[in-house]
Amino acid sequence: MPKKRRRISWKKVVTRETTLLERYLRMVGYAGGIGAHSAIRSKNVLAVSRDGVVEQYFDERETKRAGYIAKQEFHRGNPLRIFTSFERILHQLDIVTRSMTNLTRKPRRISSQNASRLMRRFTAGYGFGRGIIYYAHFAEDFASKELTSAISSIPEIKDVDAVLRVLTGPTKISPLLRQYFHPRKLLTKQQRSLLKRYPTLRRSGQLTKYLQWLSYYHEVGERSTSGCFVRFASFLEKLSTRTGVLVGDLQWYTEPELQALLRKGVVLSLREIRTRQKYYVLRMVGGKLRLYTGKEAHALLRQELPRVRVQRVDILRGVTACPGKPRRGVVRVIKKQADIEKMRRGDILVSPMTTPRLMEAVKHAAAIVTDEGGVTCHAAIVSRELHIPCIIGTKTASHVLHDGDRVLVDATAGIVRRLRNAVA
Repeated sequence: MPKKRRRISWKKVVTRETTLLERYLRMVGYAGGIGAHSAIRSKNVLAVSRDGVVEQYFDERETKRAGYIAKQEFHRGNPLRIFTSFERILHQLDIVTRSMTNLTRKPRRISSQNASRLMRRFTAGYGFGRGIIYYAHFAEDFASKELTSAISSIPEIKDVDAVLRVLTGPTKISPLLRQYFHPRKLLTKQQRSLLKRYPTLRRSGQLTKYLQWLSYYHEVGERSTSGCFVRFASFLEKLSTRTGVLVGDLQWYTEPELQALLRKGVVLSLREIRTRQKYYVLRMVGGKLRLYTGKEAHALLRQELPRVRVQRVDILRGVTACPGKPRRGVVRVIKKQADIEKMRRGDILVSPMTTPRLMEAVKHAAAIVTDEGGVTCHAAIVSRELHIPCIIGTKTASHVLHDGDRVLVDATAGIVRRLRNAVA
């Protein structure tokens, strides 16, 4: 009798704008993790795309297991050694992307065999790069809980979150992000003072360094892989010239479909591409990845995800990522790059999760509010860098709040309050 498949309980982790090709390569990366460097990886992943904005779900059982594995790997051997592997992975990805860019600059045509080989190398390197971000997300979860517990055990400390923010912040964020592969290892004066004042925290010194480096590589991994994918466009331009398929349309192929285009000349119809741009579901179970579109995608989603209704509320609560004075302003919901033109200086940026691609909107924001994220997420790091009040982890802000709503953001208290004169 065949074994009955376990029903997966899906947990939404991230929401962001990506094309199908980029999302496909990322999911390949989640399945492979960072290779032999760590046992953390995910074979069960679900992605739902509406107009290019993707909601990413992971198997709840696998996410719990990922946190447990990260904890075991941290307490076994030298936990900081993993970051040497991160550096090597990102450096190799950079080399592969540069070699592709240099080759595509040459006037001669690239053979199908060479193009296929380059594609495979990039897929592997990009996947490992995204594996770093997957590792950092779940390792940060366990490590921040352990450090929070250590801080909470000290009676003299009243504001646990404030101390956690100080200890987990990268040492010098701006220089770090400009020097991708050479982060400084020194603690800030404020961090050294805290560790010296409390003996309990001194024993957590390695955990503090671990979280700082996770924070650094989480952000560097995001910026580096995003940058490499943008540079990968030069390869797609060469492929476009060779096949006659527009670059924008190639972004909605999967990697195997690009290989079929290269080797056999199999071209997708424009109707299929437009369908994917509007809506698709990518489902990976047991490491096997499959794309669903149209009625089949809607049917699968009804089967996999229970329908959740979001109630209108006037007060939202989240986690303080960067404290600051209360800010009043007009809400602008920014989910993708096309939304950035809505932002005006002094507006309140509300997003499922900020990314490097939304930085122009971030720079104009009086305050930032996100649905998702932890202490090492992009919004948390960048808000500290730019000194913008920020609340993360509200879960529903981008669904409950709408463009034009007026709100009061008290980032220190972690509260977003809708004001009565709601529409600006």
